[in-house]
Amino acid sequence: MAAVSLIGAAEAVETKTPLAARAVPGEQLTGWAVALVPANGSAADLAAQLLTGTQAVAARVDESRVLIELRSVAPKYDLALVDAVMALASPSVGSATESATP
Repeated sequence: MAAVSLIGAAEAVETKTPLAARAVPGEQLTGWAVALVPANGSAADLAAQLLTGTQAVAARVDESRVLIELRSVAPKYDLALVDAVMALASPSVGSATESATP
């Protein structure tokens, strides 16, 4: 992640998402997300960059970081997610799908 100039830090974090309040009050669904902290600017700006990229990524802002909930990414799209994050770097950075292709 160091090559991505718009991202200051990235880490895997456990998340807890409330289930539908009317159906199961007080219950939460535990999951995992990639938390991105912007190098400069706001988390909302970073989330907007992800959403408007070639590979649009819907993420949510949680305080000063952007969370990409992994439960919403099918395994077959893992490399596309890597490409979308890496696209925030300079155009010279290669894609994960290119390097994974024999």
